Amino acid sequence: MKATAKEKWTALLKSLWTPTVYMLLQLVTSFLIILPLTVSALSTMMKESNPLQFDFGAHVYKLYSSPAIVNAAMVLTALSGILMTVYMVFYYRKKKKITYPSLGISDLKPKSAIFGSLLGIGSMTTIVLVLNLIYQNFDLGVTDSTSEMISMASPLWAMVATVAVAPVVEEFIFRGFMFERLSRVFSPRMTIFLTALAFGLVHMNLIQSSYAFLVGLVFGYFRAKYEDLWGCILFHIFANFFGSFDFSCFGEFVPIVVYLCGMLLFIVMMIIVLCDKEKGMLKKKETEKVIIIEETNG
Repeated sequence: MKATAKEKWTALLKSLWTPTVYMLLQLVTSFLIILPLTVSALSTMMKESNPLQFDFGAHVYKLYSSPAIVNAAMVLTALSGILMTVYMVFYYRKKKKITYPSLGISDLKPKSAIFGSLLGIGSMTTIVLVLNLIYQNFDLGVTDSTSEMISMASPLWAMVATVAVAPVVEEFIFRGFMFERLSRVFSPRMTIFLTALAFGLVHMNLIQSSYAFLVGLVFGYFRAKYEDLWGCILFHIFANFFGSFDFSCFGEFVPIVVYLCGMLLFIVMMIIVLCDKEKGMLKKKETEKVIIIEETNG
């Protein structure tokens, strides 16, 4: 029997619980930073002889882009991510009686670990190359504000937040808990699409959301094929690292060489993964499965 439309909608809405909590944590983190900056800007404006000429927005931006504030944002982001991981692993998983194998974290598979790491390097260097070409030839009128803020942080805290914490948290959320819930009632292809869509939207930035959705499709395919979340985490870690590293410090032509090699690596690895006979969840017929939806919330 196929799952009913009601069961599918129920599963979809419940699967959005962990991404929603994660987004709320990020918003609270932003609020904790923006509120004192706003108070500071208002205080400065009141002290000005002519408050009407005070550029409130420019003052807030100047404060927000200061190294101390950016580093504080990285620390709070990392802490909120760690808190989210603890919540998912030690409370939500037990509450919903979700097993580690169903999340894909029972054993580290060497093949998926190697493939995931190489895909991470290739995918992000390819994205950076494509984005640079687009920026050079087209005036999009928008920028990747998140990446700009990360670039202003100290390398240590930027790496902690974006390389050590974010990949683990986001993979647990999207290719872990959300993927597990949706795969009960949706086909593997639809599960891959829905998790990639949510992954893109949660970045809340037009540029970043666009390529996050595209790479999310690759993440999802990789997760379904190898049924190994550790491989996805390594994929994500290497992608974030190579996406944020400044190769120009090694010379003027080093970045273009790295990005072209990365694109070649990505193409080769995608061919290898697509041709790999291992199927995982993809070997299952593209039909909805019977499911009894849990009555508990979340």
